[in-house]
Amino acid sequence: MDGWSKHFFRVSLVILGLSIFTSFSSSRDETPSLLHENIKSLMDEGREYLRKGEIKEAGDKFRVAIYLLEKLRRDFPDWNRQTVSQDLKLCRSALRKAEPGLAPAPTAPLRITCSWKLISPGKDFEPEEGKVYKIKLAGEDRQNLELSYEKLEPYEGDARICVHLENTKQNDIIQDIKNEGLFEKEKGSFALSLSVPGGFPFFLAEFTEDQYAQPVILSNILYLP
Repeated sequence: MDGWSKHFFRVSLVILGLSIFTSFSSSRDETPSLLHENIKSLMDEGREYLRKGEIKEAGDKFRVAIYLLEKLRRDFPDWNRQTVSQDLKLCRSALRKAEPGLAPAPTAPLRITCSWKLISPGKDFEPEEGKVYKIKLAGEDRQNLELSYEKLEPYEGDARICVHLENTKQNDIIQDIKNEGLFEKEKGSFALSLSVPGGFPFFLAEFTEDQYAQPVILSNILYLP
């Protein structure tokens, strides 16, 4: 059993233990806190391994922490969202430091779907192109598009896919809430499936929690087929 498999096995034991605990606990609210305590321990161990130059061991710890953080966000979406997002960013940043000495973990082909929230910037809102990313959309079927991007200048924020529902009564925007960190690398591409009407402007904008914010547009503006 390799190092990653051993750590994944330990993760399974942690999750099983928490599940058993939950079945006997009178308060389900304790479960995410306990899971987060395990994650913080893994992060601390990963930092210590990095400090000692034990790169592979550090990478294993941060991969497991990322897996658990994503599970925590998926299973308990309303629990300390800002803390979970910040820990994910820290783990991914630390993993990038460790990865030059590691072979990348095997990953399935990346296919993206979105979950949406509504932003209402006002009836007078008109999107203006941003200069941080250049994006391209290929394909005529919105269920089978290819989105490619290139980062044109440094950006440390969280870019998200947006669709502007122009010429509608409220002139709203829908922003993806599912795919945090999707555009962190300098360039990339992936398959994209969108269950939205065609013809609307499509762009990347900075993630916001404010439903009535004027979105900070980060890319050129395309139109959905």
